[in-house]
Amino acid sequence: MVRTRSEDAGAFYEAEALRGGWPVRQLRRQINSQFYERTALSRDKVSMLKKGTVPKLDDAVTPEAELKDPCVF
Repeated sequence: MVRTRSEDAGAFYEAEALRGGWPVRQLRRQINSQFYERTALSRDKVSMLKKGTVPKLDDAVTPEAELKDPCVF
């Protein structure tokens, strides 16, 4: 798991990643954008959580990016 500032934030990101099926890139993006803190401060938490489940184009991993350093035996 990617490090978070608090245990509560870690539990939040873990639950949301499982619920939303987030790939690692989306999880890191959400942590870096402080999604937990923004959701906690938001008045409309339901809409914030809905926005967080929508993946962005940058979250997609291409085969080339996945195999950046292939091993040759």
